[in-house]
Amino acid sequence: MKHFSLIIKKIRKEKGYTLSELARRANVSKAHLSQIESGKIKDPSVFTTLRLASILGVDIEDLVGEWGFSSVEIVKKIKSKIITNPTQQDQ
Repeated sequence: MKHFSLIIKKIRKEKGYTLSELARRANVSKAHLSQIESGKIKDPSVFTTLRLASILGVDIEDLVGEWGFSSVEIVKKIKSKIITNPTQQDQ
């Protein structure tokens, strides 16, 4: 199973984004994205993951499916985060 950090970094480079450019577009700090890519942040927020998937033009399952989550589990996680914290979009 590939680590999320390796998948993000690989896709970012394939799409031609610099770390700074992707961070800016995803509305996260360069340091935060660097920590995600290095594996220091192992479970980024649902919102950050969705933004990265959207910007990189990949399906959310391409990023987190490697964790063993199904589409249904991903949707449940997203809904639970939105319902429990509708205004919190953590980085």
